[in-house]
Amino acid sequence: RGEGGRGAGSLRAYSPHFGPPPLGRGLFCIRNGTTTPGRQLPMFSLLSHVAGPADPAAFAAAVRAVPAGGWARVRIAALEEGLSPLLCFRLRAADLLGALPGPVAEALRRDHLESSAANLVRFDALRAVLPALEEASAPSIVLKGAAIAGTLYEEPGLRPMGDVDLLVELERLPAADGALRALGYAPVDAPGALPVPSGDFPLSSLDYRTKDPMSVSFHLHWSLWNSTIPGLARSGSLPPKDLFARAVQAFLAHGLSARVLSPPDLAIHLCEHLLKVPHSASRLVWLADLSRALPALSAPGGWADFAARAREAGIERPAVVALRLAGELAGARLPGDPADLFAGVRLRAGERLFCALARRGRRMPGLSILVHLSARRGLSAKARFLKAVLFPSASALARRAGTPPGRASRLARLGEVGRALLHAIRRLLFPGSGVSGRGVDSRL
Repeated sequence: RGEGGRGAGSLRAYSPHFGPPPLGRGLFCIRNGTTTPGRQLPMFSLLSHVAGPADPAAFAAAVRAVPAGGWARVRIAALEEGLSPLLCFRLRAADLLGALPGPVAEALRRDHLESSAANLVRFDALRAVLPALEEASAPSIVLKGAAIAGTLYEEPGLRPMGDVDLLVELERLPAADGALRALGYAPVDAPGALPVPSGDFPLSSLDYRTKDPMSVSFHLHWSLWNSTIPGLARSGSLPPKDLFARAVQAFLAHGLSARVLSPPDLAIHLCEHLLKVPHSASRLVWLADLSRALPALSAPGGWADFAARAREAGIERPAVVALRLAGELAGARLPGDPADLFAGVRLRAGERLFCALARRGRRMPGLSILVHLSARRGLSAKARFLKAVLFPSASALARRAGTPPGRASRLARLGEVGRALLHAIRRLLFPGSGVSGRGVDSRL
């Protein structure tokens, strides 16, 4: 269940003057066929070095500490965390890949190659979609993986992604829908005519695909906020019109350039993306994204703009949690304690519990509900939030499942919630000492 106690929790973890935080304490261990404490290695420490800023000496030391029999589990854990291609890249750059057992080294090379090939296909599809949207007077901003892979990572294949996310202004959604349909795409979660998003519409994006089951999926967003956080997507904060006014043109990959979010807006979006309920910081790749986005805030006014816009959006508390985790688990360099960016913000019980569980390796989808609950004052507000998250309306269930409303079963939803709660209880009570057991999911 890990070594040591509480992990990095002091200001020392946040200040660049103290160097990298002591990563990986109290988390997963690899055992070399023995229970001798001296023969244990915190696997998470190695992956934290992969996720965080490059530190060749510390990374090489972490690699040398891995016993030969532990590398297969390291590779599986890296794959689950979305870091396998980046681990391969770091090992190759340090001239250490050849020191690994042959089958593991070959598997890491294959992970890197497959991620690079898959991202090449997605960028090729994006190359056709972007000009089509421009010609239809529906300009877009590239979000998430497609924007991050080409701008924050050394190679576009180092950051796995499952779909391509684009932001458009709501009034331009019909034009964007027409452009995508002309290319053979259609929204699978809104069959038939394009719905008109309104106050009771349960989604903040639509998933466009062609009839080819192997086609690239495009998620067309008209809000920066994910619909699994009730109220935030409909809050009207950080409207797309303002995001477009601040957007910057960036080179992505393979000769492709596009609009991307400004550095403060990107950091805010990555905080929200990290802590949306289905994610809950359950994969290190999302912490790696945030860690790599933060250095751009060192420009004059960057951190001040970030704090002002997070406060405007009402997510200053989740932002503090996200920044702390990025500093503690992915070595992000922060200007100080993130709470100092927002005068008077101090973590509440649910937020502290979430951070403590994350430090101990008990990261799992759904747990960030503790953070979002803490941001709501009063029992009635918390109860309404829980009801909206766990038991959305039948129309919301139907939209998310891509089925007609009549087929959305509340009983099936109750079963899903029950299974999720049982899984969470098992993970909290019996975390084990190996890899997390999550299925490998490329939808990053």
